[in-house]
Amino acid sequence: MLRRAELIAALRLRSLGDIVLMTPTLAALKAWRPDLRVAAIVEPRFADALAGNPDVERVLLAPEGWPARLATLAELRHLHPALVLGLIGLPRQRDADRHGRREAEVDDEDMP
Repeated sequence: MLRRAELIAALRLRSLGDIVLMTPTLAALKAWRPDLRVAAIVEPRFADALAGNPDVERVLLAPEGWPARLATLAELRHLHPALVLGLIGLPRQRDADRHGRREAEVDDEDMP
């Protein structure tokens, strides 16, 4: 259960189009619970896409490279979000092999 005024973080690092398409989800969260605070985590090159969005209280920047991403993770942990939504696309999957397992095919765009 989400308490009053808790923070929800929405993660979508890459792809400007997907970040823009994430905004209705953020608007729906705020319409459902106007008291919730919403932070978005994106790469710096996409931060302007969320600038001025009334549904986003804070934009966290996740520059490329693990040292910088770990710093972003530390900043996120300091904010103590009640929920982190990974609004990322799933990797495409190949057909099941002869053992019924599925292998994931991952493109560079699918990787954070």
